[in-house]
Amino acid sequence: MISISRYILGLLLALMLLMLNACGGGSDGVTAPDVNPPPVPIRVNAGASASVDENQTINLLGGSSGGEGAPTYEWQTDTSVQITHADTSITNAILVTPSVTQVTMFSVTLVATDTAGAQQSDTITITVNPINIPPTAIVQANQIEGYSNNQFPVTSSIILDGSASSDADPQTNDAAIVAYNWQQIAGPSLLAGINSTLSTITLVSPTINENQQATFRLTVTDQEQASSSIDSTITLLAQQQSNVEVEATPVRSVFSGELVMLSATVSSLAPDARPFSAQWTQNGAANTNAQLNDPTAFITVATSPLVLTDTTIAYQITATDSFRNSDSNQVDGVVFAPVTRVINDSGVTSFANETQLSMLHQNDYPGQDASYGADRQTASGQVIKVGEGEQGFDFTRLDNNGDAIENPSFVFACVRDNVTGLVWQVKENQDANSLNNVDQTFTWYREADNGNFAGDLNAGAFSCNVQSLACNTKAYVDEVNNEGLCGFFDWRLPELNDLQSIIHYGKSTLPLVDSTFFPFLGTSNGQPLWYWTRQSSADGVSNDIARNAWAYDMNTGTDGFLDKTLSQRVILVRAGR
Repeated sequence: MISISRYILGLLLALMLLMLNACGGGSDGVTAPDVNPPPVPIRVNAGASASVDENQTINLLGGSSGGEGAPTYEWQTDTSVQITHADTSITNAILVTPSVTQVTMFSVTLVATDTAGAQQSDTITITVNPINIPPTAIVQANQIEGYSNNQFPVTSSIILDGSASSDADPQTNDAAIVAYNWQQIAGPSLLAGINSTLSTITLVSPTINENQQATFRLTVTDQEQASSSIDSTITLLAQQQSNVEVEATPVRSVFSGELVMLSATVSSLAPDARPFSAQWTQNGAANTNAQLNDPTAFITVATSPLVLTDTTIAYQITATDSFRNSDSNQVDGVVFAPVTRVINDSGVTSFANETQLSMLHQNDYPGQDASYGADRQTASGQVIKVGEGEQGFDFTRLDNNGDAIENPSFVFACVRDNVTGLVWQVKENQDANSLNNVDQTFTWYREADNGNFAGDLNAGAFSCNVQSLACNTKAYVDEVNNEGLCGFFDWRLPELNDLQSIIHYGKSTLPLVDSTFFPFLGTSNGQPLWYWTRQSSADGVSNDIARNAWAYDMNTGTDGFLDKTLSQRVILVRAGR
C-alpha cells in the first residue's frame, strides 16, 4: 500500500508540472531568454616566452579579453630588471636584458585588472644568453726625444704600455682586463728578469753595432676569460746612430775687456762615442768677436771686445763624437759699452783654487773677482788712463801748487785719484819735523757729528808736529788747512769708504796701497797699521755716547773701531771734483 500510494503521488506531481509549463509559455510554445546574463570573465595573454641575447631590447606586447570596462595593465618580474611601461591602459612595454656571464632565465608576468576589480595574469619566461665581445689589446711605446717613433738608441729605456687595452662589455665595475701577458717573439732577448704579467714593462735597449728589430706580443684577458693579442715591433739602433747632445751654459753680461767664461756639457748614450771634440765660434757685429783662449775646449775663457754700444755676441759650441755625429748649441752674451768709473776696483788679478793662486783662469772656480772690473779691463788693454797706477788704479802726482807733475822723478806732495776724484795727502819719512811726517799720531777729536763724544784733545802731547801740541785729529786738520797743502784749504779726515777706495787687495807686500803714489804709510812690525776716519762707531756705545771711531788697517785692508782716546796715524783727503 505504501509503495502504490507513492507511485500515485509521483504521477500527480508530474501532471501538475506539465500543466504549469503549458500556462507560462507563449502561444508558439518557445522559452523566453534571460534579460540579465552573467558577465564573461577577463582573460589575459602575456605573449610567448622568448630566448634572447644579453643587453637586447624586447618589446612586451600581450593582450586581454573579457571583463568589465577597459582594463589596466601592469608588467611584473621576479628580478631587478627594469621594465618601461609608460601607459598602463595598453600592454605595450619595453625590457632590456641584463649583462650575464651564463644562461639566465627569469619570469615576466602581465597582470590585467578590469573596472570591476577582477584580475587575471599570465606569465612568460625570458631566457638570456651571454654574448662576450673579445677585449682589444693596445700597446703604446715611449718616444725618445730626437729619435723617430719606435726607434731606441743604445742603453735607453724602452717602455711598452698595454694599460690602454680595453673590453667593450665588462661584466662588473672592476678592471675590464684581468690579465696581461708579454712575450718576445723576435729580436735579441730583452725580457729576461722582467715581470711579464704587468700592464706596463720597462726594458733597456742593448749596446749593439748594427740595427736590429724586436717584436713583442701582448695578450690580454677580460672578465669572461676571452683573450686577444697584438704584436708591436721596435727598432734597436746601433750605437753609431746615437745622437750627440751639447748644452752651453748661459753666460754673464760683461763690460769690454772683462772675461767671459764659456762652458758646455756634452753627452751621448753610446759608450764608444768618446772622446768628444769641441769648437766654439762667434756671430756678432763686425769687429766685435771676443778673443778666445782655447776655442777647442768645452770650458774656456774669452776676453770681451771693446764696443762703443751695448753689443750681443752669439757664442756657438759644436760637439762631435768619435762616430762623427755632432750637435750645436748657442748662447748669447751682452758686452756693455765702457762707462765712466766712479769707484776703484780691488786690484786683484790673480785666480785661486783650493790650494794656491794663479794668473790663469780657474775653470773649476768661476766668477772670481779677477775676471771682472777695471783691473781685468786694464789687463786686457782696454782702459785708457789719465795718469798711472797698478792694475785698474789711475793716479796723478801733484806738486805744492796742486798742478800735475808729468816727470815721475819730481817730488810730489799730493796725489789725485782720477777715478774717484779724491785728492790725497802724501806722507813723507825724511823730515821728522814735517807736518806730513808719517810717524805722527793723533787722538780722535771732532766737535760736531761725534756721537755725543768729541774724543780727546790730547793737549801737550809730543806725538805730532802741530804747533799747539794738541795732537788730535781736529788740530791737525786745521793746521794743514792753514798751511794750504798743495794749494788747497779744504782738507778733512777721510770717510771709511774713502780709505777703502785706495786699498790694493792684489798686492803681495805691505801696506796694501800702490806704493808708487803712496810710498810712505809707515810700518807696524806685523801689527795693524791703523788710520783714523772721521766717523764715530755705534759699536761700543754706552749711555748714548759713542766712545769709538772707525779706523782702517792699511796692512790687512780691514776696518775696525778704536777708542777715540788712542793715538793713531792720519792721512787727509779732499774732494777734487
